[in-house]
Amino acid sequence: MLEGRPETVENLMVPSGSSGGSNSVGGGSLNMGGSNRSSGWTSFDLGVLEEPFPDANEESEEVTHPNPRANPFQAIPPEPDLDSVKEIMRDRLLVHRLGQRQATVSETEINRIVELKGQILDRMSQLDFNPFWAQRRNTLIRDYLRPPRGGEFKISVLEAKLQELFGENATRSSIYYELVRAREYFHIDGPFRGPRAAV
Repeated sequence: MLEGRPETVENLMVPSGSSGGSNSVGGGSLNMGGSNRSSGWTSFDLGVLEEPFPDANEESEEVTHPNPRANPFQAIPPEPDLDSVKEIMRDRLLVHRLGQRQATVSETEINRIVELKGQILDRMSQLDFNPFWAQRRNTLIRDYLRPPRGGEFKISVLEAKLQELFGENATRSSIYYELVRAREYFHIDGPFRGPRAAV
């Protein structure tokens, strides 16, 4: 700052001896010579300086969108009743057996499949101490412990899987690992019955 000369906007922005048009800003005179480059300032420069500054008190609006994965427990429907589970399993077997000579499903067969699946889940609750097996029992009977190609496991296959869970190395059996994996992925695949749902 020059001695004896106050440091004002006019003194900082307008070199001495400059010529051209002027515009009043804050009571002072600013050079508006758009074509006079010797002054160091153009009309564009001054126009930018005259633009108002954003209000510091203004807060930008934040738009939030719900995350369907934030709480996966809310997306899981309530437990179905056992009668509806049996109806779905019967229809599933009928569709799977279309084209066969005897495309029928007996009540005895359905009841036995449901019974074996229930025994498998009971055994899992003993090996894997988790309330999941009791809380989601009917859903697991309906949607899990199924062959990947559709339909239902044969009764003999379910009996073999149950025997594995009563063997000496039950917690190392394939059915044990498959069901534990189903529990871990249930809250992801459960509502949609995705590829990991068929154990």
